[in-house]
Amino acid sequence: RHSDGTLLNAPYGENIVVATGYFLIASAMQQFVCLRVGLWPVHLDVQQVAWKNTTQLGCAVSQYSGTFPDSDGPASYYDCSYDPPREGYWSRVSRTRFYRLLYSS
Repeated sequence: RHSDGTLLNAPYGENIVVATGYFLIASAMQQFVCLRVGLWPVHLDVQQVAWKNTTQLGCAVSQYSGTFPDSDGPASYYDCSYDPPREGYWSRVSRTRFYRLLYSS
């Protein structure tokens, strides 16, 4: 679930990716910045990452099951946050547009 860009009543930028299989932080970061043809009707490459004025960045990972079929194994959920968020981003882009749910093979 997306946090709506707030933490302790202060806005921040956020990236989320979920996948199964061998999915390390480097793969998650790659999903945030590279064009993935076929995932969305409108490609959302580089929608929200860290910008040149970023002063803080942090990522967390959690593994769980129940999102994908049990035969695919546990899912890795990466949530990366940064501050300050891109100026004007929240007012221009729907929060659901950059919620990236990926199914790795």
